[in-house]
Amino acid sequence: KGSKISRGISYLEFNEIFKREFPNWNDSLLPILRIFQVFGSSESSDANQLDFKSLMQGLSVLCKGSTDEKIKLIFKIYDVNNSGFLELDELLPVYNTIYEIFYESERKLTPEDVQGTIRGMAGLLNLRKCNVKALSLEHFSSLIRLPPLDQLLETVDTTPKRSFPFIRSSVHLK
Repeated sequence: KGSKISRGISYLEFNEIFKREFPNWNDSLLPILRIFQVFGSSESSDANQLDFKSLMQGLSVLCKGSTDEKIKLIFKIYDVNNSGFLELDELLPVYNTIYEIFYESERKLTPEDVQGTIRGMAGLLNLRKCNVKALSLEHFSSLIRLPPLDQLLETVDTTPKRSFPFIRSSVHLK
């Protein structure tokens, strides 16, 4: 009776599947809603639906992607305004969550704390012209390999409960 055929899955369906397949996922560190939005940003015209191709491309990176592909995914997840940079207002919640979860710190960091941490990390890596107020993907790719940001990579280096044999590592997010 005039039923509409679904061409994708909703966020609620995605959330349910994601939590079932990645039971140890830390949603406060890498929010599932942002993952849904990033997966769907490549080709889907409907922001409320995630098509099969986009889902498979995203899962491919998450499950079998290279470290560089995972870093790009993390960068896209946190680049909420799609500026191509991670600004302080996007980084502050990340740092606060990392410190709260992994260092059991109840102290909330200030933007100055985050800038100081980034400046220190950039100094360790001898990164010249690292803008501590807006990280480029290039600088983020270097900094994420050091504490405390390395916790993000560890979170993404997770294995689903079951294998997805149909996912090939050659599929990439755009």
